[in-house]
Amino acid sequence: MVIKSKEARDYVDAFTLQARAQGVCLGLGDKDALLRVSGDIYYRDKHRADLSIELILDCCTKSGIIKDDRYVVWHDVKKRQDKENPRIELTIEELGDWRWQNDRIR
Repeated sequence: MVIKSKEARDYVDAFTLQARAQGVCLGLGDKDALLRVSGDIYYRDKHRADLSIELILDCCTKSGIIKDDRYVVWHDVKKRQDKENPRIELTIEELGDWRWQNDRIR
């Protein structure tokens, strides 16, 4: 995990503290239990909606929610706006029989 900006590092630290304080440390995912992440990111200001899914996955890894973001093979996260209550709402599920498909462009 290489996070360059101080603002991003601070965000990961704050996310990790909140997740651990709430007891959200599941350790999901491994090579036999690949993951799908879906949900919504609610921003205070739609013009500053620059929080990336990669940073969120780094947060989930550092806080222990998932073992490693390399096990996430599918993500579907939407950006939304809530001026009063910015937040992240995610569902993380293990995909039992997920198989790599041939994704070549024809």
